[in-house]
Amino acid sequence: MLKTLLRSIRAMLAALPRFVTERVWDGVRWMSRLVAMPAPAMEPDPVDEDRQVLAAEEAAHMDALRTVAAHLAADGMPPEAALDALREFDIEWLTAMDRPMLCRIATASDAALKAHIRRTENIRGVLAHDRVAVAEYRAARRRRQEREDEELGLVPAMVM
Repeated sequence: MLKTLLRSIRAMLAALPRFVTERVWDGVRWMSRLVAMPAPAMEPDPVDEDRQVLAAEEAAHMDALRTVAAHLAADGMPPEAALDALREFDIEWLTAMDRPMLCRIATASDAALKAHIRRTENIRGVLAHDRVAVAEYRAARRRRQEREDEELGLVPAMVM
């Protein structure tokens, strides 16, 4: 709030013309007069440049998430460039999901994906971007798989 106010004051002061005195020969005598000089071009705020860099990095991160999700949904190996752009937890999160979740991630917009990761809004049917949620989801899938294997007789049931 304060930075915005200071930026607007700075812009207003920069827009004001600068006056200088100029000596002019009138033909008969020397005269001094005030002349408005053009305002110098304002240099961009370093904060704005930082925001642009962060926005570009965030867009690259979202593209990498979508790329990896699409490759995992297709049972393929994601490109190394996309994997390098992700954090370790992002890879854990994506590998914990099943195909429908990965398809939703691959087709999500930047805004929806950012909101889901920041937990301000959820993408319906997609695992939360949270370590506890990922661990609980993996444990639940493992228990369900063990139950299905027991029902099919693939693994002998443990007798107590």
